[in-house]
Amino acid sequence: MATAVKATKALKAVGPLAVATETLKARPTAAGTLTSALKRGDYKPRQGPSVPKRLTQGGMDKGSFDSAFKASRAAGKKTFSWKGKKYTTKRKDDK
Repeated sequence: MATAVKATKALKAVGPLAVATETLKARPTAAGTLTSALKRGDYKPRQGPSVPKRLTQGGMDKGSFDSAFKASRAAGKKTFSWKGKKYTTKRKDDK
């Protein structure tokens, strides 16, 4: 039994077990982390909508690309936006 304990101590000094032991040791919290901000009392939760602005702009969550394309083309628009990107109403057969 004593030799097993000595062997374990020797492995801790050199080898993968030493690396694992060092990796798992508790370390002080960095100044820029949430935990330290909570300890200091200066944590402010994120303000504003939980959904990104680009996903809540008018008409972006409604319908498919095809319906947006058809509606824009019928209205005579040259461009329209869908899911935050701009597209034209041109088709291959248009000249």
